[in-house]
Amino acid sequence: MHKSEEGFTLIEVLLATALLVGTGFLLFSLLGNGVSLVKKNEDRMEAVHLAQSELEAIRAKRDLVLYGEQRDFPAETIEACQTPKSSVDKEYVIRICTSQLNERLTKVRVSIEPHDIKTSLSQRVVEFETVLLTALPEEGGLQDAS
Repeated sequence: MHKSEEGFTLIEVLLATALLVGTGFLLFSLLGNGVSLVKKNEDRMEAVHLAQSELEAIRAKRDLVLYGEQRDFPAETIEACQTPKSSVDKEYVIRICTSQLNERLTKVRVSIEPHDIKTSLSQRVVEFETVLLTALPEEGGLQDAS
């Protein structure tokens, strides 16, 4: 070989190849982590929607009772809503806990946890808590603000 010829030595080629392979592994690793984070977020959002739906079902049932013929909504009615639900392709356990705050208010906590330990949501339980009016005041108890 002449000294005027330029080219890459074997060490330079191996070093460049190792650098490209390392960068490729890093990019694929980041891509894999991104996909798993998206999956976890999808599972969490599904559980959040399930919990919100359950709370809305309780509120709707309460409204039908309160604004119908009855004047109070017994806590047993809420507890009757406790049934394991299944979503599209995953099983979740829905727990509903109630505690009476006073004669008109009840605290309701809805928690969603995966039925299967292997789901990506298994590290966290989704919980919602609200206070519901469960009895209307006596006639004339609410004043019109106008």
